[in-house]
Amino acid sequence: MAEANGNAKKKKKKKFKWGKLIIIVLILFAVLIGLGRCAAGKAAGAFTQDTAQKRDIRTYHSFTGVVEPVTEQNVLAEVTGVKVLEVLVEEGDEVKEGDVVALLDRESIENQIEDLELSMSVNQASTDLSVRQARTAYYNYKNDIDNGQNSTLVSAQNQIVTATVNVQNAEIALQNAQRDYQKEIDENNAGLSQGIVSAKRAVDTAYQNVRDKQISLEVADHEKKVADDDVQYRYDANYENAEHALDSAWVSYNNALADLEAAKRTEEDNIIAVTDKLIAAQNSYLNSIDQYNIALHALTMAETSTKETLQDYRMQYDKALLGEDTSANELKLSRLYDELEDCTVKAPMSGVITTLNIKEGDMISTTNEKPAAVVTDFGEMKVAIKINEYDIMGASVGVPVEITLNAIEKDYEGEIAQISRIATSEKGVSYFDSEVNFKADEDVRSGMSVEVRLVTNDLKDVLTVETKSIQTRDDGTAYVQMYAADGKGLEERDVTCGVSDGTYTEILSGLSEGDVVLQSSFNLAELQMQMSGE
Repeated sequence: MAEANGNAKKKKKKKFKWGKLIIIVLILFAVLIGLGRCAAGKAAGAFTQDTAQKRDIRTYHSFTGVVEPVTEQNVLAEVTGVKVLEVLVEEGDEVKEGDVVALLDRESIENQIEDLELSMSVNQASTDLSVRQARTAYYNYKNDIDNGQNSTLVSAQNQIVTATVNVQNAEIALQNAQRDYQKEIDENNAGLSQGIVSAKRAVDTAYQNVRDKQISLEVADHEKKVADDDVQYRYDANYENAEHALDSAWVSYNNALADLEAAKRTEEDNIIAVTDKLIAAQNSYLNSIDQYNIALHALTMAETSTKETLQDYRMQYDKALLGEDTSANELKLSRLYDELEDCTVKAPMSGVITTLNIKEGDMISTTNEKPAAVVTDFGEMKVAIKINEYDIMGASVGVPVEITLNAIEKDYEGEIAQISRIATSEKGVSYFDSEVNFKADEDVRSGMSVEVRLVTNDLKDVLTVETKSIQTRDDGTAYVQMYAADGKGLEERDVTCGVSDGTYTEILSGLSEGDVVLQSSFNLAELQMQMSGE
């Protein structure tokens, strides 16, 4: 039963929705028919008109903040333990830099100065002599060093000069020994030693002589064998002579071989000699280098020693200058004179006395946590603002801004003076702490709330229509509705939009000045909601 009732209700609801839909369709149909039949004036009930015309469009980012002074300095009483004799200003007074704010008691400080100066004059005489002696010793030793007359340095410098010359000579000797050694080795490898060459020539000559004598002996032997008996004795004598000559040639050859071996041994001795000479030259060079390093170390030690001695003389001189703590007394005296000057408390800058914490009879002590007074310059004020990450691209130091003080309804020109490079996050949005400065007048008060505007666009005399005249399709293209050319219907005109201030939108293309566009007087979204029963 319940299910049947539910179905009945649903059917009723559907009928109700269809009824609304039919009514809406009839209305739209009537409007379209009316537009088709009537002139533009008769359709005024369904549309309102907007004319494209030249306007100025200005957009900006807006921030809020509170006015504060840019420059504010404390007036400090630098001296302690003294009484305030007189206060010469009141809160609200204007002062110039250097104006006297208060006078402090000077008597105790003046008494300390008098006593210290008397003590210093007595001690000065006793220290003059020791200062002169120490100064003489220091400058005499320093002059000896500067003029090259210090015996320690001179001796060490002479040693380094000698060692340098020895190194140079040893290097030349080493180069000569290396050249002689290489020459001897090269000649020996090539077999070009003069003694060996001569010995080889003698061997060759002796060998050839042996060969000649052997041939002569062979000839004599042949002649002996073929000779007749009656002349045999003669060829026997020739043969004996040839034999003796051959024996003698062999002796000469063997002697030449012996001379060659002797020449080779002499060459070996020469190689040994040049090798020994090279080794000796190398050792001499290395020893000279060692002696140079020893001399160099001695010079370094001498320089260090003389420098330390000079420093000792300087310390004695400085100590003598100190005397019986003379410089400490001079420093103390200088501080007392500074304290005496500080007894006249002056304004550190021009401005207005906004705070006054002292009065006549007060004692200035180290426990005073507050400054004597505060001077504020109201000529330049600042406003702390927060620029979110989406607006930061249009902001930079030096960019001009507009400032409005709502309480007094006055506008001022300023500029961005500071932008933090580190963002702070609030509710998921990053902000950059920034500061705006501006020149103020007498109407501006610290603590006033202000609006700061950072202009992002300032267009002059551009073609615009009201923003609500522009419609957007699903694909993102923009258009406006206009009367058709025959005046009996509507048409859509595509437009290209530029900058918008919310009320008006710049038209870059699609319209001309004087064109009339239409704004629907009914809300299609509301009709759709009614159709859906929401």
